[in-house]
Amino acid sequence: MDNMSIRQLAKSLGSSPCFGPMPPVGGDAEPIRRIVTRTEDVGPRDVLLGISQQSGAKNEFWEEAYSRGALGVIAERRLAPWPGCFAIQVDSVKQVLEWIKQQDL
Repeated sequence: MDNMSIRQLAKSLGSSPCFGPMPPVGGDAEPIRRIVTRTEDVGPRDVLLGISQQSGAKNEFWEEAYSRGALGVIAERRLAPWPGCFAIQVDSVKQVLEWIKQQDL
């Protein structure tokens, strides 16, 4: 996964990244480490697939992901990324999960 950039991920998902007030150091060429589905598994440069958003509107899953070092979040709604981070809005996180499985990521 280390070879996939934010740009490549967004293009693969048919979307565009939304950057925080300050983009990542490498801009959209910044490499991501891996895609995870649980906030508890997030580490530096990871991208969280926002499946956890089903646990309730008050659960700001992306805030916890960014605080754990996530570089980005993929979600079905528009999010406000932290400085140095990004978010990608998609129509269906379930479709993204299937794509991840097909890519063996």
